[in-house]
Amino acid sequence: MFMMIDATFDEFPFVAEMPKREKSKVMKVWEHFRELSRISEVEGMLIPMAYAALVLDVCRQRVYQLADDGRLKVIEVNGHQFVTERSVVDYAATERKAGRPLKRLDPVIEGNQTALQGAMGVYRDEMAKRRKAKESVK
Repeated sequence: MFMMIDATFDEFPFVAEMPKREKSKVMKVWEHFRELSRISEVEGMLIPMAYAALVLDVCRQRVYQLADDGRLKVIEVNGHQFVTERSVVDYAATERKAGRPLKRLDPVIEGNQTALQGAMGVYRDEMAKRRKAKESVK
């Protein structure tokens, strides 16, 4: 028994009976299946971008960003983009923190104060100025 995808198109008995136009259409479909099979053997299953977003629990836009960054491998077949199974599994296996990464703050502002302490000092000074301005109006 042979695998259907390994067979050539002309090996099937129904092909000889087909009209030339239909034979051409079926042959194109057959070639697409063979190409998908070849890619799948090398890269694993091909996953549509929208489905990859569901699997990774991210939005579609994020999948496109990851593909642009090279973190997900994209293969285009007949004008449609697919993500490879291996790249999705590799990305899912990496440890990531949820949310946006924290911005690094400059640890030294005016002496030994941290950025947060410096910002709080500025805020307190501004609030004191506003209180004084309100009191002077009364």
